[in-house]
Amino acid sequence: MFNIGERIKMKFRCKLTTGYNLSKVQSKKFEKLGFKFVDAGGGHYEFDDFETSYGDKIVIVDINSLDQLIKFSKDYGEIILNCSKDETGIEICNGFRE
Repeated sequence: MFNIGERIKMKFRCKLTTGYNLSKVQSKKFEKLGFKFVDAGGGHYEFDDFETSYGDKIVIVDINSLDQLIKFSKDYGEIILNCSKDETGIEICNGFRE
């Protein structure tokens, strides 16, 4: 049981909706989280080894309060939270998602 006001440390598996056709600005922003990109030409960037599924590209982020979660969303864009019994994750919606 948690006490009101108790600080809870949470780690989230974080992934991007898409890992290709990003601008240099977008790639630099997401590199701050730990994602890696390469220049794909024509001013576009993609995951450094795009041959693997972009769904496998995951970094771990620490978010310890609702305020931090809100700031994270303001910094990186719309997010989807996944809180299942097997995994707690954040998906940054940076492209088309079916």
